[in-house]
Amino acid sequence: GFFPTPQAIAQTDDGFVMGWGDPTGDALVMPLDASGAMAGAPAGLSTLDDSDGTIDLAVSFGGGAAVYGARIEGGRTEVHAHLIDGAGAPFDVERPLTVGPDSGSDASIAEFAGGYAVSYRQTGASPVLRVLFLDSNLNEVARADLLPISLLGGRTTIRASGDGSLLVGWADVVGSSTQLRAARIRCN
Repeated sequence: GFFPTPQAIAQTDDGFVMGWGDPTGDALVMPLDASGAMAGAPAGLSTLDDSDGTIDLAVSFGGGAAVYGARIEGGRTEVHAHLIDGAGAPFDVERPLTVGPDSGSDASIAEFAGGYAVSYRQTGASPVLRVLFLDSNLNEVARADLLPISLLGGRTTIRASGDGSLLVGWADVVGSSTQLRAARIRCN
């Protein structure tokens, strides 16, 4: 009943990289040439084949990163990240971005201020929309817990503008309706 589908596409030095959740439980990336044809074999991001099927990419000329959900023992989910080179292949090691007992899901990533901004649903006792600010090696520099958020609603989306702002979009399931929301973050 599970069909792998492209979840994210980003531009690389010579083409594109596509990322998706696979029936094996891995989060995969595959380089594509400028025409969209396969330029290499799919490569796994998750060391434990524990992906929850969500993935997002932020790749530009020279490289970038992927974020994805990972199922952990006891049914808890975490947000993990992996660096990607300029051709769309993973390198370095898988890194959990959720801290300690925190759980999270539905992550998105954008290049920002020489590093990355990551949004996700922090799904603890009081769910909140969390934004992490990471350096270029995926080390946390700062975090912001923005607003209460529902546990359901799908992947968040974060994008950066040229003026130092971030825009985060998400859906909240409230009762029997789904509400689309957006928040602008101005960074100095």
